[in-house]
Amino acid sequence: MSILVRFRSCRATWSSLSQFWLRLRQSDFAVAASCRVALGVACGFTSAVAAVPVVRPPPTDPAPSASILRSTPAIAAARTGAEAPRPGHETEAQTIAKCLKDLGSPDPEVRRRAVLILGKYRASAARQAVAGRLEDKSAAVRQAALVSLSEGGVLPPGVVGRIVRLLLDPDIHIRRIASSALRRCFSPRQLMIRSLGAPVSVSLPTEALPPTDMKEILSKTLRAPDPIIRKNLLALSGYLGKYFDPVALRMCLKDRDREVRVLALQACARVLPAKELPSVLFPAAQSGDPEVRKAAVRLLPRLLPASLDLLKKLAGDADIGVRTEAVNALAWTRNPAVFPLIQRFLEDDRVPASERARVVTVLIVWPRTVIPFLTRLAETAPPPLRAGALRALGVLGRKGGSGPVAGVSVRLFVEELKSSSTEVRKAAAMAILRRAGELKEADLAAMTRSRFVDVRLLAVQTIGRVPADVAREVLSDLILDDDMGVRCRAVREMALRRVGDWQFVLAESLRDPEAAVQKAAADALLARRDPMSTKLLSDYLQKSPDSALAEYIRARLGTPGPRRRPARSTRPARP
Repeated sequence: MSILVRFRSCRATWSSLSQFWLRLRQSDFAVAASCRVALGVACGFTSAVAAVPVVRPPPTDPAPSASILRSTPAIAAARTGAEAPRPGHETEAQTIAKCLKDLGSPDPEVRRRAVLILGKYRASAARQAVAGRLEDKSAAVRQAALVSLSEGGVLPPGVVGRIVRLLLDPDIHIRRIASSALRRCFSPRQLMIRSLGAPVSVSLPTEALPPTDMKEILSKTLRAPDPIIRKNLLALSGYLGKYFDPVALRMCLKDRDREVRVLALQACARVLPAKELPSVLFPAAQSGDPEVRKAAVRLLPRLLPASLDLLKKLAGDADIGVRTEAVNALAWTRNPAVFPLIQRFLEDDRVPASERARVVTVLIVWPRTVIPFLTRLAETAPPPLRAGALRALGVLGRKGGSGPVAGVSVRLFVEELKSSSTEVRKAAAMAILRRAGELKEADLAAMTRSRFVDVRLLAVQTIGRVPADVAREVLSDLILDDDMGVRCRAVREMALRRVGDWQFVLAESLRDPEAAVQKAAADALLARRDPMSTKLLSDYLQKSPDSALAEYIRARLGTPGPRRRPARSTRPARP
């Protein structure tokens, strides 16, 4: 079929080149002479392709007979999913058969190449053959089989046990790859749900290994001298934790590698019983390593109220990251006794505003109590902290969707739209969109005159929740805005609300300097198809029949274009 398509395209190319040759002969013989080479190449290519026999498609029979499938191998292969044999090329089945034969070779290099090739195929025979080479005598072959399987998605259940045994392989590279490949034992859905902290039962396939063997192998692996293997294994504590030896896990808490210590601390919180956690988390929270202290602080809320005093102490830690985590954990306790501590942290200028902003958003769990404090932050704090306070006030400013709470007026957010910080304006806009029904005409007028494009766009977004007379005034100003995006949005909103003489206003927008605004106005009028809109479009077609917008409107209306006189030929007379 592809040969037939190429033949037809060559015929079309030959036809166009022939016409081009005739026109050149009539105009300039010297230029025509220079095209002989190109025409010769095209003729040669066309004749060469035309000499190839054309593969014709099978008859359009809804139920083709077996004889048709046998007579057209390409069509039969396409219908059955097999690869059509081609001269000089191997099919997938032939390649797999050849590699399966090579797996019996005494040469380990031949077996390694065969494994790498088989690993590229999804066929069951190829996958099983590769899995069988995980126990090959050659380390190079075992490594090739392990790499091939780990690159092929979720591991089949029968392979998991063999990979776990490779954690004790004599070759260090195989042990590292095996510890990393264990993640492939779980589906992407299981990994995602478990990473979100959802209570889901995730375990290895039952065919993997007996539990006693699993515990013995993983216990030895946690004591392995290579930190990379220990990290890979500890990172899977949410899936393999029930097989971990508590003694070996506690030994990892004293590891030389910082990342191993942090991962071991997280694993202990998942594996150890609740009564043993204080003996692990309390010493870690007083570690000399700030990263370990930070990891312990994130886990201390599990031990409340016993860990409350320790969290208060860590809220004054020398490391800013530890202090932020401790204050954040205290904020979630909703304990009134810790609010002064949180307030001092948020007002401490020595702490970066970005760190303090992380805690501000947590204050939404303190309804009413924190509104005066958040209002003060929204007016005087640095921009990141200000934006966080505005986001929190935007959530707390309404109760059940029925009016302002504790004196938080929408005017506070309107005033913050004057800020030069994009982050602050964005936080204020989110709150205004929730309370657009409380906006006054003066508020909308101030937003319309703003020097920031995002604020003027916000004014258009809130039009749907204000009275029609207010919307008419605002849209009449914004449809003449300097920014193209604002004008486009105003055109669409005016057509949606149909305020005032909206059709005549849109008719004027058909002559806007920007094509996008013209198209927005045309689409709005075309969507109506009422007599007035049709008349306004017809008037435009009469006044500007040759514009690009006129062609677009005629195509939508299905009307023919104007007749045009044929252009006079400027070709010089033949001598």
